[in-house]
Amino acid sequence: MSKPLLYCSFDVETDGNNPCVNNLLEIGFYCLDSDLNEIYTFKSNIKEMEYKESNFETMNFWKNNPEKWKALHINQKHHAVVCAELSNNFRRLSEIYNLIFVAEPACFDWMFFKCYYEISREHHDLDLFDIGFKCRCASTTWDLYVRLNKLSKMEASIESLRLGDVVVNQLHNADMDAKFQGIRYVRVLKLLNL
Repeated sequence: MSKPLLYCSFDVETDGNNPCVNNLLEIGFYCLDSDLNEIYTFKSNIKEMEYKESNFETMNFWKNNPEKWKALHINQKHHAVVCAELSNNFRRLSEIYNLIFVAEPACFDWMFFKCYYEISREHHDLDLFDIGFKCRCASTTWDLYVRLNKLSKMEASIESLRLGDVVVNQLHNADMDAKFQGIRYVRVLKLLNL
C-alpha cells in the first residue's frame, strides 16, 4: 500500500537572487495532506554567511519594509542547525508520507533551499535526509488554472486570495506565504483533477 502524499510547501526570504552570493534569511514550511490537514509547520531566521553579500535592488525592497527586515534578524540560527532540524523532521515524516516539495516560484525558492541544504551536508559533515532534486512549482499550476478558467487579472487576484485563505498583511513572512501557496496549490490540484 502506497503512502499518502504530504505537500511540503515552503517559502524563503533572501537579500538577493543568487544563493552563491546572497543570503537566505528566513525559511518557512507548511506541510499539508490532500485533505488540507496541517501536518507540520516550521519557521526559522538564518544567520548571514560571512562571505556573502546583499543585493542592492533587494535591499531597496527591505528598506521600504523596515519592520520585516528587523524581524528577519531576531533569533537567527546557523544554516546547518536549521537544515539538521528540517532533516530530522523530514526523516520522521517520510516514514508515514511521500514528501512532495512545493514552492512559488520553485526555481527561486528551491535553489536557495537546496543550496543551503547541500552546503550544510558537505561543509558540516551532516547526515541529512535526502530531499531529492525535485520541487513542484505552485505558480505554474496556478497559471494553468487561470488559463483554463479564462480569468482576468482581477478575477485571478480575487480567486487566488479565496483559494489560499490569505491574510494580506501577513505576506512576506515565509511561514504565512508557505501556508497560502500550499493551501491554494492543493485546492487547485483538486479543481483540476490532478
